[in-house]
Formats: sequence, structure tokens, C-alpha cells
Amino acid sequence: MTIKISFGLLVFIVVIAVSLWVYLNSKQTQAIQGAIHGLGLQEKQALIVAELTTTEVFSKTEYNYLFKDFPFGDTTTSIKLTAHYQYYLKLSELSYELKGDTLVFKSPRLYPLLPVAFDIDTIAEDCQAHFLAPDCKESLQHLKSEISQQMPQLAKLRISMVYDKAAKSLADIFYNFLTYKSYPIGFSKIRVVIGEENSKSSRVYAYDPNCWLIECLAE
Repeated sequence: MTIKISFGLLVFIVVIAVSLWVYLNSKQTQAIQGAIHGLGLQEKQALIVAELTTTEVFSKTEYNYLFKDFPFGDTTTSIKLTAHYQYYLKLSELSYELKGDTLVFKSPRLYPLLPVAFDIDTIAEDCQAHFLAPDCKESLQHLKSEISQQMPQLAKLRISMVYDKAAKSLADIFYNFLTYKSYPIGFSKIRVVIGEENSKSSRVYAYDPNCWLIECLAE
């Protein structure tokens, strides 16, 4: 009789534990969905998660030609400027799941925001022309046209430099919003996986669930 009661009690406890786990997990999922809605992410198509400022130098050499075959009179132009790259995630591609105390975000790609912005005040032009060389003004104009075509390619090449910033930014944006709005938090880590990376690596960030945004910023 005692064995039957103990077994029945054990089954009851297991059922209660499983039900409680399902309930709490459901609550966490609802909280995350609520946070996404509160952030307005459902209405947005992109979330800027990284910025990069670099100095870029472009150069070009042009020639005049004799009988279209023999070059002479070279003109070398160069343009230096400060470029501001921004990178975003497509929210329609962003997925998440709870794994124990870790919230996992996954995104297949990081995208450059185009066109690339740059400071007009930082533009420095230079032209070195020899005898019977192409006109500097025209050569500079040709180079400017090529720059507008090269900038998108440079933005893509620079993506590898901002994976860390992008992953940390996504984790911070979401966690800070959760704490600021007092959403119930049942995880202490956020893992971000950006599938475009060659190493298929991920980054994990640990957070103090007892630390509120304003308090953390004050420290």
C-alpha cells in the first residue's frame, strides 16, 4: 500500500513539475514576443546593429593615346574621404529560441545600408598631370563616378569587421528593453549566431537578471 502511494505521489510530482516548466517556458516566450512587439520590431523591416567609420582613398590613372594604341601624357587623380558604414539585420529573417538560461538569436546574414554615407567636409582631392595629359577636372569626375560604384563593394568587404559589434548590439538592445520595461526575465545569457560568418561561430553575452538598465548605466 505504501509503495502504491509513493509511486502515485511521484507521478503527481512529475506531472506538476512538467506542467510548471511548460507554463513558465510559455510565459517566457510570451514575454519575448511582447518585447518584440513593444520594440516595434514587427513593424520594421531592418534593425541597425553596427556602424563603422573608416578613411578611404581612391586613385586612378588616365592616359591620352596616339592612334588609340600608344599611351602618353598620364594624369593621376586621388580622392580621400571619411566613410560611415551602417549594417542591419532583416527582422523577417531573425529567429529566436530559449535553451535553458540562454536566449538564442539567429540571423542568416548581415547587410550593409546603402548608399554609404560620407562627410563632404573630409573630401580631399589631388591631381598630378603631365604634359599633354588628360584634363584634371575630367579625370576627377571620372574617379567620382567610379567611387559611387566601389562604395557598395567596400561596404560588403567591411562586414567582417563589425560582426562583434552587431552581435553585442542586438543582445544589448533586446536585454535593455526587457529590463527597462520590467518584462519577466528567465534567462541570464543571450547567444547571437550570424550564419554568414565562415566559422559559423556564435557569441554569448552574460547578463545579471537583477541589474536594471538605469542602475547598470549608473555603475
